[in-house]
Amino acid sequence: MVLVIAAALALSGCSTPSPSPASDYCVPRVAVTPAEVRPGDTIEVEVESGCDAPMPPGGWVVTAAPVGELDRAVRTTVEEDLADGLAVSIELPDTFPLGEAWAGLLEWDYGDCADNASCASPSGSFRVVRAP
Repeated sequence: MVLVIAAALALSGCSTPSPSPASDYCVPRVAVTPAEVRPGDTIEVEVESGCDAPMPPGGWVVTAAPVGELDRAVRTTVEEDLADGLAVSIELPDTFPLGEAWAGLLEWDYGDCADNASCASPSGSFRVVRAP
């Protein structure tokens, strides 16, 4: 019976994945607080510790942008060891659009992500609402 299943898998092109260096791939969790802000407010972007990815040349680019509008992003660069985590404050401009937005590490290197994996982005979401 086991031989029949193994033969069927081999003929169908299926195989069990083998361990690879990409199995150590790590994407840090990112939290944005507060979850709801107004244009002109400041958000805190926290990147959890424990993901020892090498810092890109020039440092980590921490970005806040409206969903689908990267051209309206606010960016800041920090040179900190990601393994220790980091926290960055970003002041949103008064012209920041209302609606869903995200913040996180821009230009994350997905090179170590396995081809058959679903690799998350190191970002978190927040919402920009109209001032009362």
